Amino acid sequence: MTPGETIALLRRQQGLTQEALAERADTTQRHISQIENGDQQPGLPMLQGIAEALDVPSWVLLYGNPNIAIEILSLLADCSSTEQARLFDMLAVLKPVVRQHLTVEI
Repeated sequence: MTPGETIALLRRQQGLTQEALAERADTTQRHISQIENGDQQPGLPMLQGIAEALDVPSWVLLYGNPNIAIEILSLLADCSSTEQARLFDMLAVLKPVVRQHLTVEI
C-alpha cells in the first residue's frame, strides 16, 4: 500500500473529505487528491502534517497497512518498556518459525 492509499484509507475510515483533511493539514484539496492518487509524493513536512491531521504517527503512513500498525500500537500501549522489549524479542524469535510454517502450508 502506498502512502497515498494509506492516507485515503485512513481519511475515509475517519469520515473525512479530502477538503476537511486538507484544511487540517494546511494544504489544498487538490494536493490531497494528487497524493492519494499517486500523482505526487508528499515531502516529509507534508507527510507529518497529514499524519497529525489524521492523529496517527507519521510512520503509519509509510508502513503500508495502517490497521495492523495501529493494532500493534494499541496492544503495546499499556506495556512497560521492559515488557515491550521482551515482546519484540519474542516476535523476532517467532517470525522465522511463522514464515517456515506458512511456506510448508503453501
